[in-house]
Amino acid sequence: MALRVGYNFVRSAALNNFLQSFSQRFDEPAPTKISIVNFLRHVEQREQFPHQCLQVEGFDRLWEVVEDEGELAERLKKVLGGSAADWMMRAPSKFIYFVLPHEVSFIVAQHTSIRLPDRRLIDLTPVFGHLSEESSDHYHKGFNIDS
Repeated sequence: MALRVGYNFVRSAALNNFLQSFSQRFDEPAPTKISIVNFLRHVEQREQFPHQCLQVEGFDRLWEVVEDEGELAERLKKVLGGSAADWMMRAPSKFIYFVLPHEVSFIVAQHTSIRLPDRRLIDLTPVFGHLSEESSDHYHKGFNIDS
């Protein structure tokens, strides 16, 4: 698995490939792990991340606990869209990996969605736009989610 600049959605089945690619590229023992809440807070407040590669955990759980999925999608788009894309390109952290548990599956039709363990389908397109398939366990979108 090649490391891709931008937002990457990786199922845990592909995590070893991701970690291997990471260790080949960086002189660090492992990528920095951060929760989705802390990741969004850093982006919203434009606080620099300490490393080039982040392993963001809890993206699926965020959708599991929210009451209004449309409101969450709008909030994510507001935090990650617009000027955040330019800021992310200038920030040291260029490789953002949202690691999803093996119970979460990708559903690809007109839009790319994830199916949560409770069987709910979450459409990622309203937030991230069109994601490109890198493999069956890895989808990618550059930082410019508005296009």
